[in-house]
Amino acid sequence: MEENKKQFQLGQWLKDMNFWNWFAATIISTFGLCLCTKSGVGLSMIGALPFIIHKFMIQFFPWYSQGTSEYIIQALVIIIAGIAVRKFKKKWILSFLTAVIVGFCIDGWLLILGGNGVVNGLTNRILLFIAGMILTSSAIALYFRTRMPLQAYELAVVEIAEKYHWNNSKVKFANDIIYLVLCLILSLLFFHKLVGVGVGTIVITFLNAPLIALFTKLFDKIGIPK
Repeated sequence: MEENKKQFQLGQWLKDMNFWNWFAATIISTFGLCLCTKSGVGLSMIGALPFIIHKFMIQFFPWYSQGTSEYIIQALVIIIAGIAVRKFKKKWILSFLTAVIVGFCIDGWLLILGGNGVVNGLTNRILLFIAGMILTSSAIALYFRTRMPLQAYELAVVEIAEKYHWNNSKVKFANDIIYLVLCLILSLLFFHKLVGVGVGTIVITFLNAPLIALFTKLFDKIGIPK
């Protein structure tokens, strides 16, 4: 009886947190990221940073995968956020665990897709990029419909804005600019050319928000719960 009660409580908690929205969003977003990676057209500013670090580190450490880079970067972001707000919350550990799951999903998809090498043919690259951008945008709209732990990037924005009573959108904009500058500096420093940043990065910057809004309306219309 006690075991059945615990199972019921866990099931209810997962339902209340909209676990399946989070699960679907994680699978979809990581697949979309991998498609954008293989297109070679350009990643989002946040997606490009782990990719650049991965491309540099793998020269020295063959085990340093793109997924590994993802959760290590997110761990650093959580540490920086803790320093910025001068405290650490236990729930942030869940955000790191989320990052680890995301990292493993990225490596899993890349294994299925044959690695993160760029595909041949301009048409194929453009189609992969478009598909990846659409998938990641739809996934973000799904993330907005869950109360599971935030990934480190979003967590840092929310916590810093709340701590200093700053506008959340302005902190997000400043955060994006910091990532963009950091990606440009590291790319040129490590490779003397742009890696992970390209025309697609600009396209994602301008189209991401409208696509997320479009999918949000679609999910409202078809009744996906928040």
